[in-house]
Amino acid sequence: MVDYSKWDNIWVSSDDDEDCHPNIDKYAWRRLKKRMRDEKGETVAEPELRDKWNSTTTNNTKNQAEKDQENPEEYLEEMRPKIEEYMEIKNQIKADGFLMANPRVVTQLAEGFLITKAVDLAVEDRKSKKIDKYARRCLQIHNINVSASTAKIAGQTSVPLFFKQLKNEKKRAEYEAEFEKQLVEILERIETRRIERLEEAALAKEAAVPVNEENVIETEDGTYEKAPIGPGGLDPTDVMQSLPEAIQEAFVNQDKEALVVEMQKLAPEEANDIITRCIASGLWNPGAGGVEEEEPEAEN
Repeated sequence: MVDYSKWDNIWVSSDDDEDCHPNIDKYAWRRLKKRMRDEKGETVAEPELRDKWNSTTTNNTKNQAEKDQENPEEYLEEMRPKIEEYMEIKNQIKADGFLMANPRVVTQLAEGFLITKAVDLAVEDRKSKKIDKYARRCLQIHNINVSASTAKIAGQTSVPLFFKQLKNEKKRAEYEAEFEKQLVEILERIETRRIERLEEAALAKEAAVPVNEENVIETEDGTYEKAPIGPGGLDPTDVMQSLPEAIQEAFVNQDKEALVVEMQKLAPEEANDIITRCIASGLWNPGAGGVEEEEPEAEN
């Protein structure tokens, strides 16, 4: 008969993983547990066990994660349907199960995609219930990525380890309580970004110059928007172009003395016609003072 007593005190390093915190490197945790046993004088059999399949799977996942990060456009093009499917899942447990079945969804690229979708939706409809759902999906991936970063492994690799820790009821309760606090914060950030987006759109709209063939003029120096029609119904641009060149220069240079001198050179009827047209077009404002004060002298 086979003596099985030699297996009574066997122990493998992975046995310590059950109580390992998700943010602590499991290999460092194993070394700590071993040192504690050594200090207590505990002796355990520690056989060399290698899981070739698991090691290969981990390496493949790591390589895929690096490839995805290096080729963000290709990743999003390929994984976008999966990410969109994930973000539309209503039930959190089912969403977590989806990540277990599709660990490639867990990347910072997907995280950024989801938060952008949430902000886009908030701009369109701030009362949409989907905003909360998108925020939850984004936050779950964010937490897995943070945990993976702390352990210095790829997010995709850490998915089964992350959810394994949540099988403990106490740990899950603590995590869910913290998750709800984080959710409030991320929703506040989404609202802040929504307001910023609207302000940016308003500023862009104000700065935009509409292209209207009826409202612009072309010159050798470029295309300019026409000035508004004056109080008398005349186009100030047309009136300006009809004036004698010397008077145009006086207007452009805002040279009151030169304007008066040039007006005095004209016949009274011509001067009065110019004054009337300038007032009707808005080029001349009789009630504003300045140049207009010289009107009587110009008429004389």
